[in-house]
Amino acid sequence: MTRVGAWYRGWTLRQRLARASTAMLVLLGILFGLVVLALIQFKDKGDEVINRWQPAYTDSQELLADLVNQETGLRGYALGLDRQFLQPYTQYLSIERTQEANLTALLSGHSTLERDFAVFKTAAETWRTTFAHPFIVRVLHGDTSVAEEAASTSAKLAFDTIRSTSATLTADIGRMRDSLKAQRLTAVHEVWVLTAVSGSLIL
Repeated sequence: MTRVGAWYRGWTLRQRLARASTAMLVLLGILFGLVVLALIQFKDKGDEVINRWQPAYTDSQELLADLVNQETGLRGYALGLDRQFLQPYTQYLSIERTQEANLTALLSGHSTLERDFAVFKTAAETWRTTFAHPFIVRVLHGDTSVAEEAASTSAKLAFDTIRSTSATLTADIGRMRDSLKAQRLTAVHEVWVLTAVSGSLIL
């Protein structure tokens, strides 16, 4: 018989029960701690999805909508030669600036998403400086040929670049959001498993 075995056999029944109870309490304490950690992760991931990534996803979609409305206003202005048709352009340009500031804050610290956003903003600014702003100035000076150029292939290609960079940005934000949702579900599963194990030990 080993020394450990002899030592164990020397325990009284009360000592054995006490030590078994202590071991059970320690194990239950560890399981309880793991449940708490899983619940914290569940809450943190949920808060991050709700307060950060879902709003970021929505903002990225709305930014494209803002630019589509600007393009619509620009075309209307080029065709109608009336400043009231330019109202959607000026209105949604202002909204775009606000949403860009919001999205900048939401994406802070995530380099891939920040690069996606920078590429998108560059595409939007290129379209504005190359087409939108010059077209507006030309219409103000009575140039009636702008409507045809606003519908030209080059203008459409410039705006298609906005669409494609927007799609990349939105897709990458969506992947970040969905990853956190998956982690949240994993945390829920861990809570249920650990709770079940704890319950079986108690019973």
